[in-house]
Amino acid sequence: MAWDNRVTPPEPSFFHALHYADQLVRAGKLDEADAIFCTSVEASRGVIRALADHGIRVPEDIAVVSFGSPEQACFNTPSITIVNTPDLMPLVSKIYEHYLGIHPAPERLYYRFELEELSPEEVLWIG
Repeated sequence: MAWDNRVTPPEPSFFHALHYADQLVRAGKLDEADAIFCTSVEASRGVIRALADHGIRVPEDIAVVSFGSPEQACFNTPSITIVNTPDLMPLVSKIYEHYLGIHPAPERLYYRFELEELSPEEVLWIG
């Protein structure tokens, strides 16, 4: 199931996630959940706190996963599993070289991450 409940400034995403996850637990929406995916490590921290307040253990009872920020995710207790975004500089360089005519690649109209070029360990960092 997907829920999209965005932060309204000036509330930090940590507090927003804390309150929203609390509401989801109280409503029983997470009773059968295996994992919660957050868009930021800060939001993940709020979710983990809300789960802990209800006696739900991470990762034993439910996994919490986020995008990027491995340097922040590893300092959380429990650590947060992340989907790491690859280094964008090689892709940016290819795009500039294409448009500057240095190494044109007319066969490539769209540039995207070539996930088959990345090992699973580079993409998913288990917390």
